[in-house]
Amino acid sequence: MRLIDADALEDKTDDKYSLGEIGRRERDDIVYALSYEPEIDAVPVLRCKNCEYWKHHSAVLDHDYCELTSTACEGNHFCSWGEKRNDETDH
Repeated sequence: MRLIDADALEDKTDDKYSLGEIGRRERDDIVYALSYEPEIDAVPVLRCKNCEYWKHHSAVLDHDYCELTSTACEGNHFCSWGEKRNDETDH
């Protein structure tokens, strides 16, 4: 399964129709098909490496660390408690 931006695809379809690259029926078929596809309830996640509580301790420890949960974690992990760092410096 792939998540796509259906609104962007619909806009692109409208552009192609406006430029005469596809006909009205093709445009209508695409828009119709998109309208009946299920919507995924997805939300953006905050990865640990961008979280206020994530600390990179490669020089001190052999792993990265979450100060909120007191656990070792990789930068690509995520949780529901994270808060975005204000700066992008490597902690």
